[in-house]
Amino acid sequence: MSRPHSLKLFVLLAALAAVPACHSSGDPAGVGGEQALSLTDIPASASLVEAALLTPEGRYADLRGYSGITRRERAVVRDEASWRVFWRRAAGGRDAPAPAVNFASDVVIFAALGELPSGGHFVEIDRVYRHEGDLYAVVTEHAAAPTCPTPQPSSMQPIVAVRVAAASGARVRFVERSVMDACG
Repeated sequence: MSRPHSLKLFVLLAALAAVPACHSSGDPAGVGGEQALSLTDIPASASLVEAALLTPEGRYADLRGYSGITRRERAVVRDEASWRVFWRRAAGGRDAPAPAVNFASDVVIFAALGELPSGGHFVEIDRVYRHEGDLYAVVTEHAAAPTCPTPQPSSMQPIVAVRVAAASGARVRFVERSVMDACG
């Protein structure tokens, strides 16, 4: 095999080897094997629904930036047992009490950025829309502009969780946004 052909074969095999990783929950391009959505993918007739931020109380308030979830994830929690497992992971070994959720009427939607080497990052679920039984969760990943001074913790693991009224079988679709925040 000539040199140009062997290089092309190597590049093709390397590209094919990378394809299975594109559907993991840690992939920014898609979640759960679905194509990543943008704001324009939310149907115009979708209605905004209330999403209650689930935050730990008192001394555990730092869980939003220093969780125990070290991989980038998007997920929906639909029952108490799964909520306990998720919260234990999110608390990173701390004995933080989980916020109460009524899973007869609500689901929890969460987003995690995974482990990051420096400060200046956080994640929000800005809005949640409902359309024909489906929910669209708008997840915004924030990063400080490169010129901004940021804290340099050993690592951080930003997460966010919201409670939304939804039928237990409602499909949740994640709409991904990234924002570079100005200093200040």
